Amino acid sequence: MSVVASRRTLLSVVVVAIIVESEVAQAVMPPGWQGPCTLIWNNDQCQLLTTPSSATTTPEACATACTATAECTAINWNRDTAGTGSRCQLRGCNASAAPAPTWSVPDWVGYSTFPLPPSPPPPPPSGLLKVELTKAAATDGAVCLDGSPPVYYFRAGAGSGSRSYILFLEGGGWCAGIGTPVGGFDSCLARSITGLGSSLGYGPTMSGSGEAGALFSTDPTVNPRFHNWNVAYAKYCDGGSFSGNRSEPIMAAPGKPIFFRGARIFKVIVQSLISDRAMGNATDGLLAGCSAGGLATYHHCDAWAELITPARARCAADAGYFADISSAFGTASNPRGSIIEMEYTWIFENQQSNNSKVGVNQACLDAIGRDNPLCFFPEYALQYMHTPLFVLNSGYDSWQTNFIWFTPDGGKPVDPGWHRCAQTITLCNASQLAQMEQYHSRFVAKLTPMVDPSTPHGGFVESCMAHCQSWTSSVAYNNMTAMATLVAWYNGTATAKVIDSPYTSGKGACHPQTEL
Repeated sequence: MSVVASRRTLLSVVVVAIIVESEVAQAVMPPGWQGPCTLIWNNDQCQLLTTPSSATTTPEACATACTATAECTAINWNRDTAGTGSRCQLRGCNASAAPAPTWSVPDWVGYSTFPLPPSPPPPPPSGLLKVELTKAAATDGAVCLDGSPPVYYFRAGAGSGSRSYILFLEGGGWCAGIGTPVGGFDSCLARSITGLGSSLGYGPTMSGSGEAGALFSTDPTVNPRFHNWNVAYAKYCDGGSFSGNRSEPIMAAPGKPIFFRGARIFKVIVQSLISDRAMGNATDGLLAGCSAGGLATYHHCDAWAELITPARARCAADAGYFADISSAFGTASNPRGSIIEMEYTWIFENQQSNNSKVGVNQACLDAIGRDNPLCFFPEYALQYMHTPLFVLNSGYDSWQTNFIWFTPDGGKPVDPGWHRCAQTITLCNASQLAQMEQYHSRFVAKLTPMVDPSTPHGGFVESCMAHCQSWTSSVAYNNMTAMATLVAWYNGTATAKVIDSPYTSGKGACHPQTEL
């Protein structure tokens, strides 16, 4: 006689029957099952591989055990020769236990092809998904300081933004010097074992927006222009603002090479977006970054436009306008008195090979000299940049006041009073405020390439002390925030060359809490 499993709906049956004491069994498929899995009825135990484990009395429970085990590809449900029992074997897996039975059906006799129940869909990933460019690391030599592969995180756009892209370059300072640091920067050896020099510790997803802030927001009230765009967040692991292109590594210690390949990292990330994320069909592309990533935006803006042509290319740099300004106290180690110039010169000269220097604006190098490190500074590069770029910066950038203006040899100011003032302008006394305004006037003088009406560039330079504003500030100039000004500039409805009044003037967007 036939034995049939009792289920709500019978979807299909595939049977290869054998006669046992004149009885023929039918294999019945429960509803919703997919994909064949061979069952051979045998004994009343569930075994994983060939080792007995928790008891299973039905083939369905055996199949459920297979479904719950990622490595399992098939099961054997075998009847013993005496016809007195059955057993379950999960083939192609290495789990150690099966779940308890959840279905009850009469014993079966026969050999059947029986489909497995579908695995439950995985929960949707939260955040941006990791893209690790291991092939590019091997074929293009695009690697972090420690030789690990570059990584970016990606979220697909939707609707009207499905063919528009933002590539955001992460910041995080620089390294100068191999084992011994130059100026106030990290040594590259020390940085190579951190997340700013190695990708080995990067997780599978990125939660939040990182330094991109409101640019990555999906809320149209926060991010009206870019909320539904494709977004990519390039992790920073080269120590030189994505500028390095040195062919051979520098040996920091036996068996410890240090690679300078930031320009290659930038290029292979763009190529991956084009080939793997449909950016080859883009209509719009915005390159952005913060701090060291903002500086990289100045370096690569024209290259970005060339790589994504014919898409409309624009760039936006947050807190990346590092000015070539000498320290308020001077420095004996640099004839020009500029600590940042000394450190950038080391990066420019040591992270490149010969005359390649592909990681710096090429038009600037052609104009003032292929070996001139001044092109590392935005104030020089922006003079020769063709692609429109938006400058978001504080006129009292807290990183620059802290590490350039109020320090003699790099690092934080030695004097605690200067250290507090350099980070929080409301803590400055009268003489310190006077020094701070000297810095501001020198900084503003460096913005000529942005404010020049003949250039396509725009900007929002406020008088609040800040670094990396991430487009979230509510500070407004003429009733427009930085984000609103960027959108108007991007849409072509405003030239947007905004420089706020000095902090102590009482006319700017930010005012001193106490008049001194």
